[in-house]
Amino acid sequence: MKRDEIINFLDNYLSSSEINDFSLNGVQIEGGDEVKKVAFAVSYSRYVVDVAVKENADMIVVHHGIFWKEIKPISGNIKKRIEPLINNNITLLAYHLPLDIHADIGNNISILKLFSIKDTKPFANYMNVKAGLLGSLRNSISLNTAVKIIRDNINSNITLLDYGNKRIEKIAVVTGGGANFFEEAVLNGADLFITGESDERVFELAREYKSNFLSAGHYMTEVSGVKNLSSLLKKKFKIKTFFIDTSNPL
Repeated sequence: MKRDEIINFLDNYLSSSEINDFSLNGVQIEGGDEVKKVAFAVSYSRYVVDVAVKENADMIVVHHGIFWKEIKPISGNIKKRIEPLINNNITLLAYHLPLDIHADIGNNISILKLFSIKDTKPFANYMNVKAGLLGSLRNSISLNTAVKIIRDNINSNITLLDYGNKRIEKIAVVTGGGANFFEEAVLNGADLFITGESDERVFELAREYKSNFLSAGHYMTEVSGVKNLSSLLKKKFKIKTFFIDTSNPL
């Protein structure tokens, strides 16, 4: 399979050029023309590229890449991260917000699909992009049930601030580092806010607003998107794909 055919498909499917982001989305390092095997991971690292090289991958697709919008010197650890890609002719692609917010396979919708949702509404303005998703449930569920769904499907190690309604009708999700949008979610009527990372100040906000805050890990809340993309690419192009789990506890 031609490298550029895969790149063009992913860029178009994720609308990466239309979404303002502080990440450099799409190609970060260009490798060989032919692609037979693609590795997927949440975040690029030396561990990820070592596994990719060992498994003879021609391309790596991640949610968090090497390059963001600021220009950094190619030195030190960044140089060490890049060298295996260059030496092994491996292409690196990264998709940040485009993968968070995608309506079908994105990180946010993947979590909401764990529940019986009747409709969704984007929220959480970030760089003129709605980075979060509100979902209204078809039928209310108990807070305990909602928490169990997250423990069973996302991460058993969570932080829960349960100062709100014990019946959940609306859930807000901003995967990864989304704690800053907790207050906005509450003001939009969310009974439960789900994100990846906690923040010290949300403790008092949860008590003051009498609301529920749940963090389930930055990494663990953003695994679904790259896994979904891996399955999509495998089906679309009939090529080998695999996911590299770094077991990040944060």
